[in-house]
Formats: sequence, structure tokens, C-alpha cells
Amino acid sequence: MMALLHPQFYFSMKFRSSILAILTGILSVSGFSQTTPGIQFEHGTIAEIKAKAAQEKKLIFVDAYTSWCGPCKWMAKAAFPLPEVGQFYNANFINAKIDMEKGEGIELAKLHSVTMYPTLLFLNAEGAVVHRTVGARDGKDLIELGKIALNPDLNLAGLAMKFKGNPSSFPAAYSYLAALRDAESTDQKAAFDEYIATQDKSTWINLPNWRILFDFVRNAENPLFMHFLENREAFTAKYSADSVNSKLKEVYYGELKEAANYQDAVRFTKSKESIRKLNLQGSDKVISESEIAYAGENLELMAQKIVDHMNRFGSSNPDELNEYAWRMFEISIHKPHLQLAEGWAKKGAELAPGNSAVIDTYANLLFKNGKKAEAKVQAEKAIQVGEKSGSDVSGTKTLLDEINASLKATVKKAPSVKKAVKK
Repeated sequence: MMALLHPQFYFSMKFRSSILAILTGILSVSGFSQTTPGIQFEHGTIAEIKAKAAQEKKLIFVDAYTSWCGPCKWMAKAAFPLPEVGQFYNANFINAKIDMEKGEGIELAKLHSVTMYPTLLFLNAEGAVVHRTVGARDGKDLIELGKIALNPDLNLAGLAMKFKGNPSSFPAAYSYLAALRDAESTDQKAAFDEYIATQDKSTWINLPNWRILFDFVRNAENPLFMHFLENREAFTAKYSADSVNSKLKEVYYGELKEAANYQDAVRFTKSKESIRKLNLQGSDKVISESEIAYAGENLELMAQKIVDHMNRFGSSNPDELNEYAWRMFEISIHKPHLQLAEGWAKKGAELAPGNSAVIDTYANLLFKNGKKAEAKVQAEKAIQVGEKSGSDVSGTKTLLDEINASLKATVKKAPSVKKAVKK
């Protein structure tokens, strides 16, 4: 840091006080004041917050969070404290942080169908939603989001009014559907159905409705998607095979993965059959991946599915190798499985020598397989690489402590060797 005053300079108390006052003012203007940075959140009840919003004629910004939400914690640390963010939000909103699993937050979550975190709500003084979105934002994006919330031409409430006034309008429908998608709103289907009902079926292939289909339809049983599937060749001729296949993959792969995650046997089987009929490139691998997820809590079956998948398709992607190696580390105690996983992790570490997470997985598997000395080398390497890149290496440090303790215990247990004495 550049020195503000040379050490050889001495000033009278009065002059030094003046300089101090000037410097304090400069630092405050520059955003370095310790008393003003960041969003100032209210700590009263929801009724008190509404009353204050009404009195100051402001909207209410609500950070709807939970104690376990990682992105919520990140935003609280990286975005909310920024001086520029605080300046904007403190000037334009009454701000509140509310845990959706405690106190008034429980009812607020029910009222506004908050199921994903963080959800960022902008309410009027009556508590009605003016705008909302889901997901963490950095400082810049948070300010832009606030500007949208303040603009009736861009916020969710304003877009809803425009759409309701003219539900056949493509621009109004598209903008409204996009806002509903960003909000993860359950109103998406109703808005889509209302718009498509105004469109003659002969126009469903036209560019505006193709954009509606491409950007917003995620359900294979949606009537617009079914029309698209029945007229696949016509859509291909008009918009290209790549775009058509991209949409088919998005919908069917999405349904397959969802069915696998929810253990929906009927839907899972149906999705696999539909995908196989389409004969889409790369679909065999996607189905194999879904079989792993579908195994659910049957860990032995999941381990075997992972082995089958890797034997069939292999991988040269470090992240993929790391994912399956770590999953096997967590779910299996069978030595052949763990040896295979160790090989995947080793390959991943060789392909990504700067990825501490991959190296950490390799170290864990070496340790689990009884290769303590090798595990120590890799754990130390993971820590070194991670600290250099600014990654969290606390887990690896814990592993290294366990390895060192185990090595020390092994040394203590080793039998002493006495030399024979010649007589």
C-alpha cells in the first residue's frame, strides 16, 4: 500500500486532525467506511416490514433462504456486503432476510410457493409479488435484478398484465413465460396453455411458435411438442436437423433423468422406449447413466451399473472420472470395485493435474485400498494444488491427518528386530 504521509513529516495536532478528517471523508466516499457497506436488512416482523414499506413507498426485497443452502451463504458473503449493492438496495427497497424454515418464513414459503433456494422476492407493501427469481446472483446481477423489479415494463407483475391484456401476442407471451421460467413459477403451464389456445394449429410450425416450443416446452405430452413430433420432418426441413434433435434430446433425456431420480418405473420404462425409437446419437450412454441413478438406494446394484457403464463407455473427462470414482468410494466396500475406482481417479488426476478435487478423490481411494504412503503423497499434492487455486482443502487436510495417524499407528505396531549375538 502506498504511504499517505512520509515518516519524516510532523504536524501540529490541529493540522493532523484536519488531515484525518479529510482522509476519513475520502475513504467514506470511496466505499471503505466500516459503517455503511452492504445491504441493511430489517429485523422486525413481516407486518412491521410491510408498514415501513408503505410509509416509505418502497418495495420489499426478501432474501428467502435456508440455513443449509450453499448458494444462499455464498451470496450473503460475496454479494450482499458490497458497497454498490448496499447503496442501490438501501435506497430503493426495504430489505429482509427470512429463513423459510423458521418462524414467519414457514407461512411465507407456503404463501408464495417457495421450494428452491435462494428465492429472491420483491413484494409490494401489501405483500403481493411484484417480481421474483431463483438462484444466487453476484453483485452486478443483483443490481440489475433490482432495476427489473422496479420497472413495471419488465417485472413479473407488469409482464403478467400485458399478457392478460393480449394473450395472443407473441412478444407479451414470450416475455411473460421467460419471467415465469426464471421464477420457477407453477403458473408457467397455465400461461402457456392460454397463449397456445389463441394460435391456429396451422401456425404452430411458424417461427414465433417454434421459439415458444424450443425455449419453454419441457414435457413430452405437451400438445405443441406432440405436434412437433408428429411433424418432425417438416420442422427439420424448416429449422435444421440439429435444432430438432437438440429439442428431442432435451425433452426426452430430461424426462428420463427425472423418472430415474423419482424411481418412477412406468415413466422410466416409457422414456427409455421412446428414446430408443428416436435413435438419437449418444442415447445409449444417456440411458446407461440413467440406469445408475435409477438404482437409487440399492447400492450394490448402483455399483454394478457404474462398472458396466465404465466398461462400456469409458471416459477421458476428468470430472466424469472423478464423479464415478468418488461415488464408488462412497457406496462400495468390495475390493474389485474400489480398485477400478482407484484407476479411474488416477486417470482423472493425470488428465487434470491442477484439479485438487480429483486428486483428493485419488488420495481417498488409495487410503481406502490400504496404500497409505501413496495416499499421503496425493493428499499433500491435493492440498498444495488447492491452496494455490484458492479451493477449500479442509476435507483433504482432515484426510491427511487420518493418514498420518494411521501411518504412525502402523509404525508403533511393527515388531522390533533384535540382532543375534555371536558367542
